[in-house]
Amino acid sequence: MNNTPSVFLYVALPCEAKPIVEHFDLKKQTNYPSFAIFSNENICLTISGLGKTAMAAAVAYSYALLGNSVNAVFLNIGIAGHKTHTLGKIFCVDKITDVDSNKNFYPQLTANIPCPTLPLITVSKASCLYRENYLHDMEASSFFETAIRFTSSELIQCLKIVSDNENSGIEHINPSQATQLVNTSISSLEKLILELSKLAAKVNPVKENLYALLEDRWRLSSSNRRKLKILLFNWQIITDYSDIPIELLNSKNGKEFLLRLEKALEQWGCYSL
Repeated sequence: MNNTPSVFLYVALPCEAKPIVEHFDLKKQTNYPSFAIFSNENICLTISGLGKTAMAAAVAYSYALLGNSVNAVFLNIGIAGHKTHTLGKIFCVDKITDVDSNKNFYPQLTANIPCPTLPLITVSKASCLYRENYLHDMEASSFFETAIRFTSSELIQCLKIVSDNENSGIEHINPSQATQLVNTSISSLEKLILELSKLAAKVNPVKENLYALLEDRWRLSSSNRRKLKILLFNWQIITDYSDIPIELLNSKNGKEFLLRLEKALEQWGCYSL
């Protein structure tokens, strides 16, 4: 690939990818054997396979190889269960709960969202036991938890299409139906990509003089340099470019500063790294 994508899309299954690949005219990339990756100049779509581990690996793999920006857009698209909503209903996700770890993640809904929102539960095994008014899937928590390491939470969203409910269980889902359901979401997906891309374009880069000063002051490791840049980026977005308090800048060392800045961001409602 000669161009660096700014939008990274992730689906679990080939049948979910098919309508997206066709609509955006994405071409399969044959240089990356670990996952099926399709792209054009701006969009990169990766098929992860089912489950949290597969999704986490797909996000880390594709962005490590093809990503080159701290304000890339990350989107997880796919089918999900819900107790009562009709099949084909489209939602964005405003809260993600991992049922195994009991961790909660909160996508920041700063951009104009083109559909209603609901909380979602990520499970390890598909089930017909639906928690009231929650979407259910098998990948979103690991998608978000991995993506937050590479960009701001405002630019990470999940778009889910209801595929099963208490009257039509998971046993009735087939690849053709999944393709059709995702196809109905293309208009919402297109609008969401546009809104998130506009938001990303408004985001100024991290103030390089502050980043360079702090990095040089504490001689941070490569992983902590990346963490510093993302935390500074999140601080700018969450606080509307407010100065970092002097008491944080007077931390004893880089490790203490990163920890204190992370905790300050949590108080603003930003999920920590």
